[in-house]
Amino acid sequence: MDREPDVFTFSTLFSACSNLRSLDAGRAIHKRLGKSLVSDLILQNALLNMYSKCGSLADVRKIISRGLESDTVVGTALVNMYARCGDVVTARTNFDNLCSKNIVSWNAMIAGYVQAGSSQEALLLYEKMQQDEAKPKADGLTFASVLAACSNLGEISRGRKLHDDVAASDFAEDLIVQNALVDMYGKCGNLVESRNVFEGIKSRSVISWTSMVTAYARHGHGAEAVELVWRMSLEGVEADDVTLTSILQACSHSGLVDAAGSVFGTVVRDQGMELSIEHKLCLMDLLGRTGWIEEAEEFLASSEDLKARAASWTSFLSACERQSEQGRAGRAAREFGRLHPRESAKFVILSNMLHAI
Repeated sequence: MDREPDVFTFSTLFSACSNLRSLDAGRAIHKRLGKSLVSDLILQNALLNMYSKCGSLADVRKIISRGLESDTVVGTALVNMYARCGDVVTARTNFDNLCSKNIVSWNAMIAGYVQAGSSQEALLLYEKMQQDEAKPKADGLTFASVLAACSNLGEISRGRKLHDDVAASDFAEDLIVQNALVDMYGKCGNLVESRNVFEGIKSRSVISWTSMVTAYARHGHGAEAVELVWRMSLEGVEADDVTLTSILQACSHSGLVDAAGSVFGTVVRDQGMELSIEHKLCLMDLLGRTGWIEEAEEFLASSEDLKARAASWTSFLSACERQSEQGRAGRAAREFGRLHPRESAKFVILSNMLHAI
């Protein structure tokens, strides 16, 4: 005898549709729900998650219209959905209307504010959470989100206070939280404390290494960034796209051409990483900043995707200005005009200004 699909079966199917962003399949499965399952809260939550990830707000609103937002689980899913779509006003309305809030509810709203660029509101909500009568206990996601808000605002004093909260919690050795601390101190300019947290991480991920490398790169400490990448390689951790971009930027701003070449060779040749347009732009900038203007011109001429980006030509023109290479600037302006006739006016004006100097 055939077995009828149950709550577990349907919730698994809806989860698969969410991950695949398959709206049509999700709707088809939704129509298969029997009357006994339509009002099941677990399935309602799965449906909300599926429709929100697939970007169908109309379907989400149909579910909301049934008055399900009073349930904490479903209401939290609504908060998460609206926040993820960037509508933090509606997300906050749903959050405030929750009859009871758990840590998942608070996390959804705090993270939503951070993702929407409303970091100050995220910090205020965290403070409100600490004063809430229910005394919700912050978890790793809470700390990571609030630390990200501190990073965005450069709020190192609040970041230090939050670090104290982390140390007093069960999440002091949570890798996501530790990475967030490295990033926060790095973005706020306290490289010593950032390195201290980094060195205290027992099992570092590529995100841990990249966060520290990026911190050094951001503040012009090219030698330290290079040293860290070599150590990373010795410990068997492969760099990712972000690591390579950061180290190239660090070398560019510190004039470390040889170091950049060595790191570049190791990461690209030995690890088989494919260069992105961002990596090529960094290399262009590095060559131009360090006086290798002929090599920069040849690199630009040899790369079709670089030639397709206005930023490449602007970077090269800036390098020409630094090196007083008016002739190369003129050639670049003419070539850009040939490739991008509709966008060339501003570039030609800049080139002419350079000739006049």
